[in-house]
Amino acid sequence: MQAQPSTDSPPFISVKEYLEGEQHTEVRHEYFAYQRIPSLEEYVVVSQDKAKPEVRIFRRAEGWEPGETHHAGEFTLRSASLTLKVSDVYSI
Repeated sequence: MQAQPSTDSPPFISVKEYLEGEQHTEVRHEYFAYQRIPSLEEYVVVSQDKAKPEVRIFRRAEGWEPGETHHAGEFTLRSASLTLKVSDVYSI
């Protein structure tokens, strides 16, 4: 069974996949825009390059400061109480 997105509740996590060239332009622009969404608790940026996996997490609770960066192992999306493996993100 696949979860269906709800249009009734505001987002609390946003995930952005980026290409290497986009990292400093588009991602930065969206980063500031997403900070203004009152319900958003985490902003996750994922590199599209499977040869160089990278998952970066920014959190409202930490003042949107550059937070955790993961290249391997596990990471937790606190707002969803969900722990994932970096390798799982790239196996989709």
